Order: sequence, then structure tokens, then C-alpha cells
Amino acid sequence: MSMSKFEKEFLEKYDSGYKFGDKAPYDQNELSRLVLKLKKVDTIYNELFFRPHGEIIRSVTTILKAKDRYFALHWKEGITRESKNEFYIQPYEVEKIGHKKIEIEWKKK
Repeated sequence: MSMSKFEKEFLEKYDSGYKFGDKAPYDQNELSRLVLKLKKVDTIYNELFFRPHGEIIRSVTTILKAKDRYFALHWKEGITRESKNEFYIQPYEVEKIGHKKIEIEWKKK
């Protein structure tokens, strides 16, 4: 499977120690493009934050795949119209730890 141009550029930048979003303080566009353009393999929704003026923000961790490598990116998702998505934290490489999910079903006796 061939890599997209974006995927290749991302890996080259990441491996060189490039700091995403450092062109300007918290260049959120650059970090948000990672979520939009790399393959998403998992999304973990964390706690909600209630801000003044009715804003609601949800903490999100997205696991992204580039080639055969996985990266986590933490960001905040704006839930209400007044709130915007926020990207501040650098992506970092993660590895998948396999585990089985056990499903338990209950039935009436």
C-alpha cells in the first residue's frame, strides 16, 4: 500500500523532530490537518468541560495511522456552536497493546 504525500511528509517531519504548530503559537490548523488527513483508527472521548458563556468542550484522543505506525493526538472538541476545536498537544507515537474484550450477557432464569 502506497503512502499519500501528506502521510509521507508527516512521517518525515515527525522523525526529524519537527514541532507541529510551532510556526505561530499553537498553529491549530496544522495540528487539525493531522486529524483530517491521516487515517483514524480509534477515537476516545474523555471528560466534558463546561466553560463560561455556555461553551462545552470535550477532551478527545484520536489514534492516527501513518504507514505502519500509530500516533496519538489529544485535542478538545467544541460541542456547542460557541466553542471551537482546540489543538495544543504534539502528536506522539504509540503502540497497540492487544487485549480481548469479554462480553457478558445476562438472561432471565
